[in-house]
Amino acid sequence: MSETSPKSRRENLNHEVHTPHKHAVSAFVDEVETAWIRDGLPSRTRRRLAHELEDSLHAALADGATLEEVLAADARTLAAEIASAEGIAADSRAYDEPNLRGLVAWAIGSATAMAAFIWFFALIPVGMIFYNESSTASLVVSLSLIYGICGVLTLGAAARGMAHYLREVENTRRTVVLATAAMGITGAVGVGICVGVARLTNYSSAPVVILFYVLIVGALMSAGIAAAWRSRRPQVN
Repeated sequence: MSETSPKSRRENLNHEVHTPHKHAVSAFVDEVETAWIRDGLPSRTRRRLAHELEDSLHAALADGATLEEVLAADARTLAAEIASAEGIAADSRAYDEPNLRGLVAWAIGSATAMAAFIWFFALIPVGMIFYNESSTASLVVSLSLIYGICGVLTLGAAARGMAHYLREVENTRRTVVLATAAMGITGAVGVGICVGVARLTNYSSAPVVILFYVLIVGALMSAGIAAAWRSRRPQVN
């Protein structure tokens, strides 16, 4: 989660407040900041206003106000009032709510970029070394280890891409973890299918065969991401 996200990240308080109250205030400020995200406020402005709002709420509590009094306002209404008082015009067009298509694009795109980098700059040179110097048994073990490491790095890139895409949304860690795990499982199934097809085609490198490999692995990974998205869809309130 980047620093521009509405998140309970304000640890240095100017006033002493009971921990339950502190959490309630932080959650309320997060709701207000989420409204500012929807309204298209710049991240730097959001951070400044969020800090000022939280400081003022803690100050009110320290002066004797009850938590119910401090948090009586509607978060959405308060966000609009503060923005208006600051002379900031809302522009909801600046915010596009994350969707499944965007999540898949970021995941597959990031994974593909990492896979291509590994393939051209690491896998081919290292594979040639092992192929020329190893016996068949050690070659299988070595290449399996190399492919495994490459797979982990590729999934890591996909996870990073998804986390970046969902950076403005709260509570997305579980979604990213589930989607990454789903990509790993479905990707392994896709690779298994590709291996079977490769044997049937005598390991053909014809363009149509390569295209089939790409499509089947991409489709299965996309399906895995979709399942994770639908099971734990991040909410922007």
